[in-house]
Amino acid sequence: MENCLCLVAVVLGRSTNRLMAEDNVAPPRARMTLKIIVYKTVGDAELKMKVRYPQDWKAGGEKLPALLLFHGGGWNGGDLNHLWRQAHQLALRGMITITPGDRTRSVHDVGPDKCLEDAKSAMRYVRSHAEELGIDETRIAAGGGSAGGHLAAALAFTVGFNAADDDLSVGTRTEALLLLNPVIDNGPGGFGHDMVKD
Repeated sequence: MENCLCLVAVVLGRSTNRLMAEDNVAPPRARMTLKIIVYKTVGDAELKMKVRYPQDWKAGGEKLPALLLFHGGGWNGGDLNHLWRQAHQLALRGMITITPGDRTRSVHDVGPDKCLEDAKSAMRYVRSHAEELGIDETRIAAGGGSAGGHLAAALAFTVGFNAADDDLSVGTRTEALLLLNPVIDNGPGGFGHDMVKD
């Protein structure tokens, strides 16, 4: 959790010590506003994201920093509920947290390239709807665990892998990365090389 707090401190502009002190104050099951949004439709598949707001958030109020958290699962499985604990805790600390779902191999018979397309579509959706979502578009971070960490890193470091109907004028950059045991080495001998290859 300490690494998470360091990232949150950077994105929120607060000290890590202050955030750690808030651990003793934040109620573990505080109610918060939750929205479920369809951010993309591919054929029959509706891809959704859960958007969690801090407890005291009010529509039309101060624009807040946001963090997109991508689930792991080796690009084979997983869904937008996987990182709910992390998303909940970070929302308690003043961020808007977003957990997007994407197409996976087990459900949609797609490879990691389509997972990355969906991650880029999710980021573009958030950036292009930042105003209505209450997000400060200058403070959007991405993160994830395992294959989700791969997707978050790829948002920042890859070109291409864009959905045909995405608006490419909307970027997928991130202001910070929160990578939890990320899949980074996909080269020969690395995880998932047989799926990603070139």
